[in-house]
Parts: sequence; C-alpha cells; structure tokens
Amino acid sequence: MDVDLRQANLIVSEEDDILGSDFKAITLKPAEQQICTLIHYQVPANIEPAGIALLYVHGYTDYFYQAGLAEFFAELGCDFYAVDLHGYGRSIRPFQADHNKNQFSNYYHDLDACLNTMAAKGVKRCVILGHSTGGLIVSRYLSNEYSSRSDSIDIIGLILNSPFLSLPMPLNEEKWRLPLYNFISKALTHISLPAKTATPYAQTLHESLAGEWGYRLDWKPSQGSPLSFNWVQKIIQEQALCLQTQCDIPTLLCRSSKSTYKSPNVAEIKQGDGVLDVENMEAKAKRIFTELDIAIIDKGFHDIYLSPLDVRLTYLDKIKHWLTSNFINFEK
Repeated sequence: MDVDLRQANLIVSEEDDILGSDFKAITLKPAEQQICTLIHYQVPANIEPAGIALLYVHGYTDYFYQAGLAEFFAELGCDFYAVDLHGYGRSIRPFQADHNKNQFSNYYHDLDACLNTMAAKGVKRCVILGHSTGGLIVSRYLSNEYSSRSDSIDIIGLILNSPFLSLPMPLNEEKWRLPLYNFISKALTHISLPAKTATPYAQTLHESLAGEWGYRLDWKPSQGSPLSFNWVQKIIQEQALCLQTQCDIPTLLCRSSKSTYKSPNVAEIKQGDGVLDVENMEAKAKRIFTELDIAIIDKGFHDIYLSPLDVRLTYLDKIKHWLTSNFINFEK
C-alpha cells in the first residue's frame, strides 16, 4: 500500500471484497463526510499485461456486482477497477446524504480519489467505462471544466454503456417537454414520490423476477429509488452543461437497437432499452464527443452487459474490437 496515500487519509482500508478474494475493496475518503469504494481485480499472472486499466462507473441506484465484466477485461490484459460512488452500494454510510441529495461535484471528488489511488498502484493509462448516470457523470468529469483536475493518469479512452445524456423522450419533443419538466422539478424540488413496486425494467433483471442476476436488493432495489424532483433538476442541469462542452477523447458509444421504455409488458421491455431513448442518446453523444464510434447492439438492455448471454457477448466483442483497434497491440 502506498504510504503517502495513507498519510493523506485518502485510503481508509483495503480488504477482500464481497465478490471473492480475487477482488479487493479499497475504502477511500475523498473528502470529509464522504466515502467511496474502489474495487480492484488484477490481471492474472499468466496473462500478458496490456499496460491499460479499466475504471467502471455504475449507474443510478446501482453498484458494481458484474464479476464477469472484470474477468473479461483482465483476459485482455487490462487491470480492472470499479467504483461504488458515495451513497451507493459498498459506500453507503449513515452519515452521508442520500444520493438523491448529492451534488454532482462530489462524484468528481470520488473519481479524483480513484484515479489517484490507481496511479499509486502503478496505473499510467486508463479507459473509463460509464453506464447510464455514470456515463453522464464521467462525460461531465472529462469535459473541459474538469479535464485538468487530475494529471496522475492519462485517460486515453471512454466507453459509454447507454449513457444518460438526455431524459427519456424523443428528440423532437424536447422543445416543449424539457421546459415543462424543468419548471415542475424546480417547483417541487423538496418533494419525492415513493417507489413501491418493481419497475418493468427491473423485472427483466433480478433472478427473483424475470431475470438472471442475483445482486443485492438492499443496494439495488427493484422498485428503484423515490422519484426526487431535486435529482431530476440536477440531471437536467448536468445534461445541459454537458452539451455546452466537447470532449476529444476517443469514445465508444454502446446503445441498444431500439427503445422499449414505453412498452406495456416485460416481454416487450426485454427487446431493447427499457429506460432511455436511444436515438436521442446518440444525437447528444454526437454533439459532445468529437472522436466517436458507435456500436448498436440488437436487443440490448439498458445496461447492455445485463442482456441475455448472446447479446452480452456481442457487446463485449464490440468493446474488444474497439480496444484492440485503438489501444492494445494484439488480438486474442
């Protein structure tokens, strides 16, 4: 462990993770009253290192539990890291604000802490993978406003898995719907609507419903979080700010072939992205990222990695091809 980081009170502890002893959970303290957790899965000794690390940033009401994703990147020779942002998953603490009340700037402190810790472990080059709200957070972090926050690691690439760059609505409806949503969220900023039943999308995921995944429901509840108008207001603000900047980091946008968030039943939800409008998402990404590649995954779920196995393998193959075409000088 790096002594300087301990002396700076950044690293609180490092221990075996809930995913097993191959995973290490590093508890970090980016700021006072703020905890985040960095999960590390190292490249096995029998695999040639690629000299690149991958940092995964989860979405809203989420945490990292996809062990197979870590194994995939490790097989490519990439050290794998994931962060449970403060207020989520492993990083939930009673003294921290509910994630619906957090400022986005606090998440940038989390990312600073993660990158500095990775640098202390020898990482020099990093690709970040952001899912949904994590994709929005990372996009803002890498914008011109935040690009100089940490020079400890060279961030050479960005992968976006269904990033939350726009609210779930068709692009041609934004002109009237966004001002309306903005007005409502400001007027009701202190109100949250309770979440009582499992969302249709969540029903496609957890093994207790119609899915295959066994994640912790206390950390990722099937009913989601209460709808906080304060959170909606912040999302609208951050999405607008994101569109005011451009990012020239090579970026791969992975999105489903269609949106199904308006579908009435689980069977139809399973045919695409059950949360966001994929065409609107792509349009926003084209405005923000100047070095953009796009991978459209047929029948991909909102979190494409959680899709059925054949779809999931297509998604991973797209990522592998992009990485080996741009950064890794070998094919496996």
